Amino acid sequence: MTTMLTVPIRVTINDVERAVPVFQLIQWKHAIKLEMEGLRYSRGNVCAHVKKLFNIHPQEKRQVVLNAIVDVLEQVESHIKEKDNADANS
Repeated sequence: MTTMLTVPIRVTINDVERAVPVFQLIQWKHAIKLEMEGLRYSRGNVCAHVKKLFNIHPQEKRQVVLNAIVDVLEQVESHIKEKDNADANS
């Protein structure tokens, strides 16, 4: 059984569209927040991975990447709420 968190959605950041599960977006959001606090990962920089994936300039600040991810997650949340409201009214 698949949940909404594991289904890939079409995400567009910096005019680059990718299929990314909602769960991964949430992981990236929290990992970048931890990187901003000073935590380092042995497998590399999560923010650098997201920048490379969406062709964001390497000199761009972490906050810009975090804001882009948060914007996408807010859109997903509002879409889910609209769908729930439509189902409740049916």
